[in-house]
Amino acid sequence: MLSQMQRLTTATEGRYATDEELRFLPEYLRSYELRMQTYQQLQ
Repeated sequence: MLSQMQRLTTATEGRYATDEELRFLPEYLRSYELRMQTYQQLQ
């Protein structure tokens, strides 16, 4: 998902992102807590 964020940043340089380009964000935000727990366990 991080690579999707990087592609979005590059693709939208200097303009607003479209709805299609932002479609992955709700899932990305919902998975935040699980990702943080995983990162903490790996430390």
